[in-house]
Amino acid sequence: MASLDAALKECLQLGHHPAQWKFFTTITLRKPSYLIPKAYRPIALEDTSSKVVESVVARRLAALAEEHDLLPPNHFGGRPQRTTTDAVLHLVQRIKDSWRTGNIVTSVLYLDISSAFPSVNHRPLLHNLHKRSVPEPLVLWIANFLRERRTQLKFDDFTSQPLLADYRQRLSLGYIDDTAIVVTSPSVATNIRILSAIVPLLLNWSRMHACRFDIGKFQLVHHTRYEPCYVPLPLQIDGHTITPSESARYLGIIVDRRLRWHEHVEAAIAKGTAAVLSSPLIGRLAKPTFGLPHQFARRLFKAVVCPRLEYGLPVWYTPVCRWEGSHRATGSVGVARRIGKVQRLAGLMITGAFKSTANVFLDYHADLLSARVQTRRRTAISTTSCASANSAARACST
Repeated sequence: MASLDAALKECLQLGHHPAQWKFFTTITLRKPSYLIPKAYRPIALEDTSSKVVESVVARRLAALAEEHDLLPPNHFGGRPQRTTTDAVLHLVQRIKDSWRTGNIVTSVLYLDISSAFPSVNHRPLLHNLHKRSVPEPLVLWIANFLRERRTQLKFDDFTSQPLLADYRQRLSLGYIDDTAIVVTSPSVATNIRILSAIVPLLLNWSRMHACRFDIGKFQLVHHTRYEPCYVPLPLQIDGHTITPSESARYLGIIVDRRLRWHEHVEAAIAKGTAAVLSSPLIGRLAKPTFGLPHQFARRLFKAVVCPRLEYGLPVWYTPVCRWEGSHRATGSVGVARRIGKVQRLAGLMITGAFKSTANVFLDYHADLLSARVQTRRRTAISTTSCASANSAARACST
């Protein structure tokens, strides 16, 4: 371990990456549509020592970016203590704040960069690092790391000869390809004019940095709840027509035009139900007579089903509560009830109880919190972490 630590320090001090670590194997995975070239997904398998050095450099760059404020406040990806939920919370809060100030239409253009990581131009990348006063040994190491890399392609039973690879698949260095442009005004037409003025700047930036936009995957949504002001005006970009839609998938969350979240809730419930009923881990292993023990089945539910069901929960869920003196609960009551149904399916498989067992007894014997308490707890934890990491990302009230 001491020798590895000494070798890593020498590599970083000299700005050198050994040639043996620059060779990697690329496994080609196939998607269902084999006739489309983009359906093939290359996965780079690197030397473990090279991954260790990359992690050290990535952490140093992230620490430098936070210490010297090298990244804009709206940049969330690749930063410590910031998640995709923070980014979507910030977007939703921006939309709702504009509605409160009289700008009842917020148009969001969701961008997509084609092959963002492999197509990063090395020369502008190194130039930008120098401009931001990144230590010279780190810049030299990155430059050496990107030179003379070789790979060997493997596809089924075919293995190619070593090939020169002038790109990287994994090294993003803070460049994140999921971004959005937000424009607010009292009308859709005004937003379209503003976006039309911004688009040439985007295209110019993409040409300068050799970072090509996949315009065909752009999504445009005019967010408003005031129907008389809604006009589905399209946006023209470099000969392409971007037609506005009722919703867009951004960072794994379906953001609909009215921010009601019905479409995303349906998708989340479907994922959770499928994970319980169709997953071999839960449906087949959690048998009451010969399956896994109770504690392991419960652990599988919390590790496999809950992340799929509750992804981005603070964005689309309002905790259920009942005010003192009121007999009516407020919040996402219907959503909590549907999440409870998914948890009930898992509880039946974990405990092997009868279908007529009450939820209170089922949760008790499965050692699970009730759906309302569990969602409230997760929302509180996520919201607290968002507030401590970024004051702009706070819980969105409906």
